[in-house]
Amino acid sequence: MARLAEMLSPRAGRLVQDDTDLSGTYDVDLRWTPDELRERLLRSDLPPGTLPQFNGVTLDPNGPGLFTALQEQLGLKLEAARGRADVLVIDSVQQPSPD
Repeated sequence: MARLAEMLSPRAGRLVQDDTDLSGTYDVDLRWTPDELRERLLRSDLPPGTLPQFNGVTLDPNGPGLFTALQEQLGLKLEAARGRADVLVIDSVQQPSPD
């Protein structure tokens, strides 16, 4: 579950922390339509009844968003919360001098 949380972070646009207390390995099949593609899919000039494909996966413009799919398909819920996070701060960068 920690790996799933790590993979969801970029898609959610924020740090996702695993608070499930579940360990072990899981085979997850999550089907959702990215929000940024939804409008483009609805405006596409494909013939009626034809759904576009991306990397062999059919994209449904009426499919669930990420948060809905997580809850409906996996029983997981993303909740916004404040917490601590590790941060790397780089004060300056310099080119190395030739030897």
